[in-house]
Amino acid sequence: MAVLLIGLGITSLALSRRPTSLIDLRPLVFAIATGVFIAGYTIVDGLGARVARSPHAYMVWVSLLTSIVIVACTRWLQQRGQAPIGRRSRNAGIAAGIMSYGSSWIVIWALTLAPFALVSALRETGVVFAVPIAVVILKERLSLSRLASIATTLIGTTLLKFGR
Repeated sequence: MAVLLIGLGITSLALSRRPTSLIDLRPLVFAIATGVFIAGYTIVDGLGARVARSPHAYMVWVSLLTSIVIVACTRWLQQRGQAPIGRRSRNAGIAAGIMSYGSSWIVIWALTLAPFALVSALRETGVVFAVPIAVVILKERLSLSRLASIATTLIGTTLLKFGR
């Protein structure tokens, strides 16, 4: 029930925007595809960390392998004559990379300690934090439907915590 409420809250948040013209299904398709990829790599990471018997060793190996891919892609893009990025964009990218790396490490560690569904559902509640950031920093409007979506997600998270 808790996971269902979390999923309902997150989905309703995605659908809370009123369409101003014809319904464009592309954002919904991209969101579903993203969810499928997230589910896929969550399962792979959880199984990989459990088989490795150390989430830390698993994360180190994943980091080493992905860094090779990142360096190769960067070199390839530089050869294609891509415009250099500005200092502000670079600093934002570095900060996002560090936060992403840290959160991935924590999630992989959590996947070795708790059921996948629990970790995955709690991980996706990050959307609740994204809404206040969008309102304060990006100046987006907060509607009653968005507040209801956030409340549903938080109720689901609370049930998940106390239902164990």
